[in-house]
Amino acid sequence: MGRCLVSVYIPTHNRVDLLKRAVDSVKNQTYTNWELIIVADACVDGTVQYCKELSEQDSRIKYLVNEVSLGACNARNLAIQCAHGKYVTGLDDDDYFAQNRLQLFVDNVSDRYSLICASYEVIGGRNFGKRQVISLKDMFKKNCTGSQVFVETEKVLSVGGFDVYMKACQDYDLYLRLIDRYGDALQLAEYTYVVDETAANNRITASSGYAHKYLLFYKKHKHRFSKHDKVVHLIRMYEFLNKKLAIKRAFVFSFYNLKAVLKYFVKREVLKLRGIGNTEA
Repeated sequence: MGRCLVSVYIPTHNRVDLLKRAVDSVKNQTYTNWELIIVADACVDGTVQYCKELSEQDSRIKYLVNEVSLGACNARNLAIQCAHGKYVTGLDDDDYFAQNRLQLFVDNVSDRYSLICASYEVIGGRNFGKRQVISLKDMFKKNCTGSQVFVETEKVLSVGGFDVYMKACQDYDLYLRLIDRYGDALQLAEYTYVVDETAANNRITASSGYAHKYLLFYKKHKHRFSKHDKVVHLIRMYEFLNKKLAIKRAFVFSFYNLKAVLKYFVKREVLKLRGIGNTEA
């Protein structure tokens, strides 16, 4: 594919110490034809000064400043709109890349796939992913791609980028739309992205209101889900609420047989207790 320019974007909000680790992981890439776009979203902790110094030291690094916080989706969209690379990929400010991540993506580009993603590991937790082709049917059940993908910039722009009205699952929503329009995705087996879920990072998935935000994603796409897909998503919301969601409410949302909901959940719990297989929905 040659030495095409790859744009990496990092939205950040008052986490300059973590941001430095993320930036270093981009600077250390074995593939060097990249640009880095950092969007400082209403930062008051020295982030802007740090970005200014970076851009003066390396012309490949650019930064944008939101004086008023517009949120992660707006920040990502702003970076993508300003990207000069044929391909674009994201990085959260509290995560980091393995050194070969961009090279691996570039080496595996194919017209057969709408986007590429890679397996990832969680600090102190599990590793996720394997080499596989991801279809739209797969995405209806769960986000198989993870939080970051490698995709042509024009494709992201053509589907409208991240939905700024989504309060959760913004990445899932975007990648589902990309696969819907452009076809299957490819996931690589190599672990090239490290997720830091330590308590101090305050990820949205750890918040008490995540299930209600997930419900917005469910309502947006449920008209295309099968009955089984609806059950999977509703059970997932149930679990996000620490199993306090009333089964009656799940039944109302799903328009599905309550017995099937209960049977599915009980089966999952039994498998977990026995330690059998991968019980992730």
